[in-house]
Amino acid sequence: MYIIKYFYSLIFRYKFLLVLIIFLEVSFLIRIHQWSLVAFHDENSRDYLVANHIYKYHEFPLAGPGDEGRYFLRNSPFYFYFLASFLFMQDSLNFLEMVNIFLQLANIVIIYLLAKRLFGVYPALISSAIFAFGDYFVSQSNILWQPYIMQPFVNLSYLLLAIGYQKRNYPLLIIAVIIFLLAATLHRSAIAQLPLIILVILLILKSWKAKLMIYVSTVITVIVVQLLLYLPVLFSKLRTTLDDVPYFNRNLEKLSPFLPEVLLVLVSYFILSKSPHKRISFIIMAAIFLQLCVAAFFGLTDIRYFTPILALFVILVSAAIACSSYIRKLPNIIRVALAILIIYSVSPNLYSKFTNSLEGSKKADFPPTATVVKKVVEIKKSENFPDYKFFRITTYRNGNKYGRLEGAFYVPLEKMLNQKFVAVDENALLFNNTSYVINNYYETNNDNYYFLVCYEYKNLAMINEYCLNSFLQDNKNFDIIDLIYQGIVHENMSIYLLKKNA
Repeated sequence: MYIIKYFYSLIFRYKFLLVLIIFLEVSFLIRIHQWSLVAFHDENSRDYLVANHIYKYHEFPLAGPGDEGRYFLRNSPFYFYFLASFLFMQDSLNFLEMVNIFLQLANIVIIYLLAKRLFGVYPALISSAIFAFGDYFVSQSNILWQPYIMQPFVNLSYLLLAIGYQKRNYPLLIIAVIIFLLAATLHRSAIAQLPLIILVILLILKSWKAKLMIYVSTVITVIVVQLLLYLPVLFSKLRTTLDDVPYFNRNLEKLSPFLPEVLLVLVSYFILSKSPHKRISFIIMAAIFLQLCVAAFFGLTDIRYFTPILALFVILVSAAIACSSYIRKLPNIIRVALAILIIYSVSPNLYSKFTNSLEGSKKADFPPTATVVKKVVEIKKSENFPDYKFFRITTYRNGNKYGRLEGAFYVPLEKMLNQKFVAVDENALLFNNTSYVINNYYETNNDNYYFLVCYEYKNLAMINEYCLNSFLQDNKNFDIIDLIYQGIVHENMSIYLLKKNA
C-alpha cells in the first residue's frame, strides 16, 4: 500500500511532465508517419548534396545557401558544415531528416520550459501542445530546411536568456547570445531579433549594476562570434551593394484575416493584466513587431521568415488565454476543454493523423529517379561510353527554368551509380525564371544527352507547349528521343530524353 501511495504521489507531483512525455510520444508517431510519406523536396536534396560533397569529396564551400542578392553579404556556409557533421555518423539524406525530426521534438521541450519559466505550467502545456500537434509545426519535420533547423536553437537561446536573467548568471547570458548567433547563421531571418536581444542583455546588465568590462566583453563576444561564423564568406566574393531596393510588400495583407483578432487578444491581455508578467509580455510583443517590420521592409512574406518569433507568439497567446482572470475563474474541466479546442483549431485532422501513424509505413521512393537511372545504364551500354558522365539534367517549372530540382535526381544518381556528377561551388550561378541565383553546385558531366524535367502546377498538356518549347529555343541542336516518365509527384511531372544532333 505504501508503494502504491508513493508512486501515486510521484505521478501527482510530476503530472505535467508526464503529459509532456505523452505529447512527445504521440507527436513522434505523427511526425514519423508524415515523414515516411514524403518522397522528395528540392531544397533538402540540394542541402544534402552539398553536405555530402563536404563529407565525401572534401569540397568546402565558402558561402552558404544562395539567395536573390538582397543583402550586403552572402550567407555563411555554417549551415552546410552543420549538416555535414552528422554524415560522419551515417551518410544518408533520410538520417539528416531524422535528425530534423528529433530537433523538432527537442523544440517542443524547449518551448514548454520557456513558457513555464515565463508564464507558468498551463500556458506551457498549451504552447507545447500546439507545437506538438499543430499542422504547420508537424510539417516542419517533413522537410530538412534552414528555418526549421534554426528554430530549436533560437528558442533555446531565448530559454537560456530567461534562465540567465532569473538566476543572475552572466555566463548563461553569453551562451544564449552565442547560440542565438549560431541560429541566425543557420537562417538569417533571426537577425531581425539581434538588436532586441542585445538591448535586453544591456538592460539586464544595467539592472545588475555590472562593471564596464562586462559590457565591453559582451559586445566583443558578439563581434568575434559573428566574424568567425562569416569568416569563410569574407574570403569569397563579397557583395558590397544591394542588388534590389527594399520595398514594402503588400502581400502582408494575406495575414490580415486573423491578425486583428490575435492582436486584440494580446493588447487586451497586456492592458488588463496586473501581474508581473507585463514586462515579459511587452518584450515578446516588441519581438513580434520587430520581425513584422523587418519582413515588411524587405518584402519577405513567407512564413519561414517569421520562424524566430512563432514560439514567442504562441506562448503569448497561450498566456493570454490561460492567465486571464476570467479564465482562471472557470472550472478546470472547462479550461481543459478550451485548451483542446485551441489545439484542434490548429490541427483539425489530429485524430486521423494519429490513427494513421499507428499503421506501418515506408519511406516513399522517388519513382522518376529509378526511371532516369535505368535509362542512363541502358544508354551507357548501347553507346559504349567509358563512364556515366554523358548526360545532364535540367528542370523547368510552369514553363520557366527552375533549376532547384536537379538535386533530387543527382542525390540518388550519385549513390546508385557511385559516380560524382556535380561539384560544389558557392559562386555557381543559375538562371531561374528572370534572375540569377546562387545554386551552390554545378554539373561536371557532358551534355551529349539531356534529361528535361517538366514540373507543372496545372496540367500535363501545358508541359508540351511551354516546357519543351522553352528548352528547345535555347538548345536548338537537340532532338527529342523519348518521353521516359509521366505522372504525378506532388505536381504533374514529365521527363523527356533529348540527344544532341550531329
